[in-house]
Amino acid sequence: MALARWLEKGRSRWARPWRQAHLWTILLTLAAALSGIVITWSVTHAHLIGQLMAIRVWHSALGLMVGGLLLGGATVTFPYRRNLLDWMPLAILMVVLGLSGALLLYPAYSPSWLAALALPAHLVASWALLAWLALHAARKMGWRTPFEGAAKAERRAFLISGAKTVGGAVAAVLVGSSLWRLVSGNAQAAPAGNWQIYSITGTFPDVSTAAYRLTVSGLVAAPHTYRFQELLAVGPIRRQEPFHCVTGWVVSGVQWQGVSLERLLADVRPLASARYIVFLSADGTYVDSLSLSELKASGAFLATAMDGGLVPIVHGGPVRLVVPAMYGYKSVKWVKEIRLATARPLGTWESYGYPAEAWIS
Repeated sequence: MALARWLEKGRSRWARPWRQAHLWTILLTLAAALSGIVITWSVTHAHLIGQLMAIRVWHSALGLMVGGLLLGGATVTFPYRRNLLDWMPLAILMVVLGLSGALLLYPAYSPSWLAALALPAHLVASWALLAWLALHAARKMGWRTPFEGAAKAERRAFLISGAKTVGGAVAAVLVGSSLWRLVSGNAQAAPAGNWQIYSITGTFPDVSTAAYRLTVSGLVAAPHTYRFQELLAVGPIRRQEPFHCVTGWVVSGVQWQGVSLERLLADVRPLASARYIVFLSADGTYVDSLSLSELKASGAFLATAMDGGLVPIVHGGPVRLVVPAMYGYKSVKWVKEIRLATARPLGTWESYGYPAEAWIS
């Protein structure tokens, strides 16, 4: 009863805890939205590689805080709500965001087709939540009665001020992103289907199958350089495997054709001192590696075809590495050279603090 009296009281003044709760909800929602854009937007991806995992953790924490504030406020005021339908969309959206967020963090604990739906569902629910918040605020800002108390007037003034702040922030992000594209030369390509296309250098090496050469060297008894057609004859395989990005998105059921790395290594005969297989990209920058034991356990192979056609240039063609059991940053694009070595070199993403053993969690 005391809570009911306190909630009904507010004709003289809008209670300070509610002002603070609304303010923190606005600020945390903006921060969560911004961090989500940074994680998923291809333009920011290459420039923030070293911070992506930390931003992902912060995004999850911010989402939990926003959810706690919204659901906490809805629960406290639930017995005194006259229009419960106003809050039903919020409850549904928070459930969708929670479940899809869990799938993004732990994709290995669900079927790949379900994990592939997680990011689209999370994005749609996020934008829907922002729309609900805007409509909720607009409804409260437009609610006028002839004898309204000071509390309602204060709330309206607060929400109007908040709407201006949010509008300014959105405009700043849009203008800033446009300027960033001009300055950076749009280093990343746009999404392709369910894929997000990334390039560390901002370029996509265009090597034809006729000009393609793959050199296998290092600690091997029979180093060799393969032409594309020659490579196709080395242990051809067909595989259907999902592709997991470390930032959370998944593409399920990718149809791959390629070359068995174990058969390729058998041809060049690694020396007893060889411990790691190192992959170098034709972009001149990207490098990563697997231990020989990881090679077997991860099911890694070289892909020469994808979904019924040659591997497109933006996906790393004509030949790319695919490591199904590990996150996508291990699957080196535009593979031009393979070296057998005794020590593991520092990979491109590993240089930013990412684990060399990138098993899907």
